[in-house]
Amino acid sequence: MILEIIDTELAETDKYEVSDYQRILETFESGKKAWIYIAKNLTI
Repeated sequence: MILEIIDTELAETDKYEVSDYQRILETFESGKKAWIYIAKNLTI
C-alpha cells in the first residue's frame, strides 16, 4: 500500500525514523515510486 502524504508529514516521519532507519526512493512493480524506510544496517 502506498500512502500519499505532504512534505511536512514526510519531514515529521523522518524525525521519528532517524535512529534506526534510512529513507530511500523505491520503484514498485506498478511503476509507481515511493519513499520507503529500511534498516540502516541493511543494504539493497
